[in-house]
Amino acid sequence: MRITEEAKDLDFHEYDLLIDAIFGTGTARPPQGVYQTVIRAINDSPSNVVAVDVPSGVDASTGRAPGEAVWADVTVTFQHAKIGLAIPPGKDFAGDVVVTPISIPPHEDILNEVGLSLAEDDDAADLLVPRLPDAHKGDFGNLLIVAGSVGMSGAARLASLAALRMGAGLVKVAVPESIRPEVASYVPEVMTIGLTETAAGTIASAAMDRLTETMDWADALAVGPGFGRDRDTAGFLESLLSAGKPMIIDADALNLIAEHSLLKAVTTHTVLTPHPGELARLLGERHDEFPDRLAAARRFALDHGLVLLLKGAPTITFDESGYGIVNSTGNPGLATAGSGDVLTGMIGSLLAQGLEPHSAAWLAAYLHGCAADLAAEELNESSLIAGDVIDYLPDAIDSIQMLLGRDEPPEDGV
Repeated sequence: MRITEEAKDLDFHEYDLLIDAIFGTGTARPPQGVYQTVIRAINDSPSNVVAVDVPSGVDASTGRAPGEAVWADVTVTFQHAKIGLAIPPGKDFAGDVVVTPISIPPHEDILNEVGLSLAEDDDAADLLVPRLPDAHKGDFGNLLIVAGSVGMSGAARLASLAALRMGAGLVKVAVPESIRPEVASYVPEVMTIGLTETAAGTIASAAMDRLTETMDWADALAVGPGFGRDRDTAGFLESLLSAGKPMIIDADALNLIAEHSLLKAVTTHTVLTPHPGELARLLGERHDEFPDRLAAARRFALDHGLVLLLKGAPTITFDESGYGIVNSTGNPGLATAGSGDVLTGMIGSLLAQGLEPHSAAWLAAYLHGCAADLAAEELNESSLIAGDVIDYLPDAIDSIQMLLGRDEPPEDGV
């Protein structure tokens, strides 16, 4: 059928299936005229819609839809998943995405121009490798988790168990003394350290003296889950930030950094994991002042020379140069209390095992989402809780390793 001005009278209600191949991946402008009319007719019909490569009207590089766009049930995209199919609103327009190889060689120069790439199974498998037969716990890193406060011991427990499931050889958890027994009894495989606490039950600034030896022992730190926002805890955090170790900082530690102007104390080899609201606080702006969260996160990573994992749908991890990796796993079931604490433990575990911060962050996010997807298949998204992500993490790791039949570990793998 030729698209003419008569398209304004089109009615697709009689068709069971519509194939959308109006525009391809090179289109970034809003559809106009007859094209806009046809897209409206497609969306008004009850037909099943399959989009070819990208739904017409969606920018394949950014996910933006500047005008009318096709609401597809399925998008069959060629050779590689497109960034715009993983970022809202493009992700919503695309429906279920099927990647179909057509033997096109990769073009790294295009990816570099976009400044983003999409994490996929083979990328994760390059970093996840089998352990050697003669390996011992000392080969897989020492992680110190500093977390928790009275009433928030669950954050420390989830982070520590997730770190162990992610493969850390040894994990120590430093928490306020009054909640140490709760953590120790929940995760008997971790070593616990009781710290001096404030009247509010958070970690006191004087607690730093108790950690001197452990800081030397640790290969990496995970800081912030369940911290609380007491002013004295901010003094403790400032001392901790100067440790010079690879570090993941999350949750209330991010809020303390924003509230007490501690960002200058954050060193390189650090991963920050804010959601958009926490990023706004770090930037000293209102959340609604940066509608383009991707640009704001990239700017922050560049300005401060650190890795920033911006949580959301999807999660995007930027390195110190502003290059981002878009996560392609996960589901709405992750919108539940404690899922961020699990992610913190996973990132800390990978840092302790020697991965550089950007790889540790995006790989943890990818596996975090994989585990949630597996859990949702057996349970459901509404019932999914943070502990389910930990329970399904071994299956997620196994599925990646087995999918590609990895036998020999690359030199820089975990």
